[in-house]
Amino acid sequence: MIAKLRTHSPAGRAMFQMLGVFAEFERSIIQQRVRAGIATARSRGTKSGRPFGRPCISSVREDEIRKLLEQGMGIRGVARLVGAGNGVVAKIRKQIQSDQLN
Repeated sequence: MIAKLRTHSPAGRAMFQMLGVFAEFERSIIQQRVRAGIATARSRGTKSGRPFGRPCISSVREDEIRKLLEQGMGIRGVARLVGAGNGVVAKIRKQIQSDQLN
């Protein structure tokens, strides 16, 4: 059974106000924790706790990607085989094409 909160009585209004106080308190605690987390992240040199940018792939993997692309393999196949993202492979393919034009 669900009890109804009757806000027209003094006890009901008091209870309703206490719920508001607890909600405001919880919100303040959350804001305080968020600010502390951001301050900690800034002290470590980041915004979100993660390093800026994405980690670069190793030169060995990049050479392997280049070799497979030059053999005529597709972007998705190379990405799946090497374990890299499609975007990384596409970026390397674009670099290969621009190198061939120059």
